[in-house]
Amino acid sequence: MSNDSPINVATTGQRYSRNYEREEVLRHDCPRARRRVYRIADRTLPSPDNRLKFGLLVEEVIGIDVIESGPYSNYLSFEQFWHNLSRVDFFDAITLFYRFLAPVGRRDAQKGFRDAVEKVFRERQLAYTLDEDCGVHPYVDQEFDRNLTVCVRGLADETFAAARYNIETMEKALQGVPLDGRQAIRSVYDAAENIYQQMFGGNQIKSGEIASNLNPICQRLHQGHQRATSAAAKEVASFKAWVEACHNYRHEDGQPEPSQPPEELTILMVSQGLSFVRWLASLSAPVAEAPTE
Repeated sequence: MSNDSPINVATTGQRYSRNYEREEVLRHDCPRARRRVYRIADRTLPSPDNRLKFGLLVEEVIGIDVIESGPYSNYLSFEQFWHNLSRVDFFDAITLFYRFLAPVGRRDAQKGFRDAVEKVFRERQLAYTLDEDCGVHPYVDQEFDRNLTVCVRGLADETFAAARYNIETMEKALQGVPLDGRQAIRSVYDAAENIYQQMFGGNQIKSGEIASNLNPICQRLHQGHQRATSAAAKEVASFKAWVEACHNYRHEDGQPEPSQPPEELTILMVSQGLSFVRWLASLSAPVAEAPTE
């Protein structure tokens, strides 16, 4: 038998649907996923009293009416609850349910619930993923998800609060149905521009000044390391090219609104932007520490 394997190899003993029925585009919602999440929540929180408390929490935090009146007491119709939520409220409810488990003595069940729901999202090919605290985020692929996580971690300092807001806006654009690639590109660009402005002043990134602004920082940072200095200079050039590419999707007064970019181009440009945002944030410290003339 040949050792050569096709790219998509069927897994031995796996259900047919898992091997062969794969969606070309990730889903934004799925009734089967909702039913499976309901079953996971059902076995995780069997107490009617705790379910009622959870429903009250949902009403308080999300602001939707979910508690029903019975002949003897109020209650939360658990199955209908998970089925009837809007897509956004469904995602919010997953996060709230995870948080709710701790105060009712089910902290031990949090990880199991989070992992089981993430498995449902992957098997049903939803366009979302869960972070370690069960927050829901857009899921493009694992590499994009890692890139987003690393970028956000690099913006933890309060100095980058505006850039973090831009990244959050980018996430919401990617969560849209349909995906708003134009806004996603604009938002990640705005995050980069915000950090760049903090470093060098001015109202915008001027492509003609990028090399003269960034190359001296990289040379100072990598002093004595010729290869690193050379590589950084090429990255500066890449950043300039990315800035110019983004201008194709930024709205200018008096000009018609640009059309939506193809999804694969959106993901490419946003992924590159996240890396540049993280890079600029790391370079901003050497700027702040540089001696003044």
